[in-house]
Amino acid sequence: MYNSKIERISEILCLLLHIMGGESFSKTKLVKLLYLLDVVKSRKGVPKFSGITFKSYYYGPYSDEIEESISLLSSLGYVTIKKDIGFSGNSYYQIQLNRLADFGHLTDREKIEIKEIVSPLINRSLNELLNITYSTKEFKKTSFGEAISL
Repeated sequence: MYNSKIERISEILCLLLHIMGGESFSKTKLVKLLYLLDVVKSRKGVPKFSGITFKSYYYGPYSDEIEESISLLSSLGYVTIKKDIGFSGNSYYQIQLNRLADFGHLTDREKIEIKEIVSPLINRSLNELLNITYSTKEFKKTSFGEAISL
């Protein structure tokens, strides 16, 4: 049995990939969508979907729990991870959904709410998502390496 928090994050990641059509998406885009999902939820004054503790890093909010969740999904065959090299020479990761994970941590209502929140964001470019992410008050008031208060 895996950590239930990691299973929940994994289930949300699969759901996000499914909502986005199951195609291959950058890990960066998934991380930013997860962050924005939790920002929306926390601003409503209710517990976050993921329970992730995001920290302020070079490329915005990040958490090792996301890495652990992606590794779990990959090891169980739910996703395929592909490493690519961008035009600038930097490496990046593409994640493709093979099948939905259902560890039983998300209610049907939560799944619907997640879809409602992220649907307006999924067709945005990565740059647009980065701009939205970096402009959140939660991220702006955090120094490098600090936990982002959501």
